[in-house]
Amino acid sequence: MKPTLFSIIIPTFNRANVLQKAIASILAQQFFDYEIIIVDDGSTDHTEQVILDYKDSRIRYIKKSNGGVCSARNLGVAQSKGEYIVFLDSDDAVSTEWLLNFNTAIIKKGTVDIVCGGMVVKSDEYPKSKLVSPSDNGKGAIRWAVVSAGTFAVKKSFLMLTGCYDENIKYGENMELFIRFKIHNPIVAYTNSFDFTYYPSDDGGSKNARNRFTSNLYIFQKHASWIESEPKNKFVYLNILVVDGIMLKEYKKALGFLFKSMKMKPFYVKNYARLVQLFFNYIKTDLLAVATK
Repeated sequence: MKPTLFSIIIPTFNRANVLQKAIASILAQQFFDYEIIIVDDGSTDHTEQVILDYKDSRIRYIKKSNGGVCSARNLGVAQSKGEYIVFLDSDDAVSTEWLLNFNTAIIKKGTVDIVCGGMVVKSDEYPKSKLVSPSDNGKGAIRWAVVSAGTFAVKKSFLMLTGCYDENIKYGENMELFIRFKIHNPIVAYTNSFDFTYYPSDDGGSKNARNRFTSNLYIFQKHASWIESEPKNKFVYLNILVVDGIMLKEYKKALGFLFKSMKMKPFYVKNYARLVQLFFNYIKTDLLAVATK
């Protein structure tokens, strides 16, 4: 196969109604050295017909049984021929300068493992579009990159070195991947642009508290030594686990994480509000148990 510079991997599952938006934004690129690999993760709608209607040799279609977004992305990587891998979700879109800006950053830096950019968030929650850059992405555990699919290009050889996506994870898979990136000391370049547009969806993994709690707990345990060495990141993870633990009525686990968080920051006011909330939830649970006997 003839090599190319960028392999754009789009995993999709029953997104025939929005997939064309993502494809159209790629075909409008000002940079042309790329391939598009669409991995259909067991769709039951008319996704296949939507893709086959495109008569563009740069588009490759792979259909597999349903196994989740991580397995779909990994299959796309295995089938790719690009020097750099770029991931994009099937319901998002990019600017016409997306790949051009990645390429410019690579040329300017010379040797690059990862190229990072910012993103635009469009949602009914915001009256105006919200810009998110690596420097102000302070809500997550990774501050040097936004980590959403579509905001970064990674050299395939470096991605293979880190092990691609962990298929045990249902939520936060990009954050976990970037933890492994960091451990391998990547050479990083920045585009200083906002070429990726993210449209929050109601059925995304972040809406599923159980997936979020289980995956964050898995990441917390898998990368315990790294998280311990990064106190700010540890505090973020502990508080996420507390909040989701309360939501899922995993009160004992939530309390354990809360005590660890309180030990790190004794004067963090929100922790005491959560302690009160957990206390009353315990009482409520006990009273319900007695009443139903």
